Amino acid sequence: INANLATSPPQIRANVEALGFKFTDIRILLNSQAHYDHAAGTDEIKRLTHAKVEVMQGDVPLMESGARKDFYFYNQPEFFFTPVKVDHVLHDGERVTLGGSTLTAHLTAGHTPGTTTWTIPITEAGHTYNVLIFGGATALEPSNLIDNPRYPTQAADLTHTFQTLHGLPCDIFLGAHGDYFGLKKKYPLLKPDEPGQPNPFIDATGYRAYVDDRDQFFHKELAKQTAARKK
Repeated sequence: INANLATSPPQIRANVEALGFKFTDIRILLNSQAHYDHAAGTDEIKRLTHAKVEVMQGDVPLMESGARKDFYFYNQPEFFFTPVKVDHVLHDGERVTLGGSTLTAHLTAGHTPGTTTWTIPITEAGHTYNVLIFGGATALEPSNLIDNPRYPTQAADLTHTFQTLHGLPCDIFLGAHGDYFGLKKKYPLLKPDEPGQPNPFIDATGYRAYVDDRDQFFHKELAKQTAARKK
């Protein structure tokens, strides 16, 4: 999930191989949002592994244009990336299964029209956990939520996104950016060699607090713009 920057494929390959796998074991490339920092390495990894690229419907034009059809970055070439052909178009609630693992794609649009949050149930030591990989829910152009001609449904999409996020089960909170879930703070606390130590990434409370904060921020800005428009 996420091929990251154009410079990221060598690092991703090294990490995959360090875990004892072949780089060509990658069969499916998924994404969370079709921006350069998540998608620019996709074409290269697809070329090297022949994996299928599967992307939520709203982000297909962004992926296949290399951000040239992005509502926000369309006129900023420094954020363009190599276009990549999407092999399968995903839709809200669709499941992706491979090797006994099943991921569910949840449309959480607003940051991009096809921003995707992934959920994955995993079982360890007889206990099943709901893993949630948060895709993003920030308005890139917050000063014009109501009638942006390049993304006229942004406010409605974000409203629906927060309704979705509030309803998703989450035990293990992860995300497309480490700062969403406090990666740098939590990672040093992880002690896999010490049995009985709590796992800091099991953080349902942190997930709820983060979604509540982003939801309140969005609706406060939307209310402000709506009031200004009525004057």
